[in-house]
Amino acid sequence: MQKILLYEQISEIQPMLSKHAAAVLENRPLESLIGANGFNLLVFNWYDIHHRVRKSPQIAVYFDRENLFFLCENTDSLEMVQKLLSGQSFANEELLYHFFMRLLKNDGKHLNDYEMLITETEDRMVAEEQEDCLPKIFTYRKELLRLKRYYEQLGFIFEELAGNENRLLSENGTRLCTILDHRADRLYAGAVNLRDYIAQVLEAYQSQLDYHQNRLMKVFTVVTAIFLPLTLLVGWYGMNFDMPELHTAYGYPVVIGISILLVVILMILFRRKKWI
Repeated sequence: MQKILLYEQISEIQPMLSKHAAAVLENRPLESLIGANGFNLLVFNWYDIHHRVRKSPQIAVYFDRENLFFLCENTDSLEMVQKLLSGQSFANEELLYHFFMRLLKNDGKHLNDYEMLITETEDRMVAEEQEDCLPKIFTYRKELLRLKRYYEQLGFIFEELAGNENRLLSENGTRLCTILDHRADRLYAGAVNLRDYIAQVLEAYQSQLDYHQNRLMKVFTVVTAIFLPLTLLVGWYGMNFDMPELHTAYGYPVVIGISILLVVILMILFRRKKWI
C-alpha cells in the first residue's frame, strides 16, 4: 500500500505499522533514520527552495516490504509530496527513488542562481554600492547553512539505505539509493563551495574597507605634516619674548611668505614621493 498523510492521521495506517515504528512516530522529534528488522523510517526537514524563509517542516517516510507511507508535518509539505507523486505508478522502491529525484530535481539550478546573486552582490561591493550588500550577504550565508544541513541529512539517509543492513531493499533498490547518495553529495559540495565563496566575498569587502580607511588616514597624516611647520611658527610667536622682526615694517609679511613657501615646498616634496 502507498499513502500520503499528515502526522495527525497516523491512526489510519497504524494497523499496518510495526509496533516499534508506531511507538517512534508517536514520540517526536524523530531521528533522521531508523532501520530495524522489517522496516525503515526516514526522517528529514524539507527545505523549500521556492520559499526559502519558510520554516522547514519534517517529513517521515516509512516503508517495509509491502507498504510505503509518507507522513507530513503540515499541509505545505503534504501538498508538495502529493504534487511530486501525482501520476506516478511504481513499486515501492522505484517510487521512493522517483520521489527523491523529483524533490532534488531543481536544486542544482537553485544553487547556480544563488551563485549569480552572490556574484552580483560582489560586483556591487566592488563598485562601492554597499548600502544593502552586507545584509544580503549575511542572509545568503544563513540560507546556505540551512541548505548544507539539508543535503547533509539527505546524504546520511541515502548512504545508510545503500548499505541495506536490514536487507529490506533489493539489489536494484540499493543501486538507486547509491545514485541518490551521489546526487546529495554533489549538492552538499555545491552548498559548501558557495559558503566558502561568501567567506571570500566578506574578506574582500573587509579588505576594501581597510583600503579606504588607510587612504583616509594617509590624507590626514599628509595634511598634518604639511601644516606642522606652521604650528611651530605659531608656538614660536606665541611666546612672551621681544623678537627683533616684530619691530620691522616687513616682519609680518615675511613670516606670511615663509609660511606659504613652507606649505608649497612640502606639497611639492610629497607629490614627488607620490604621497598625495
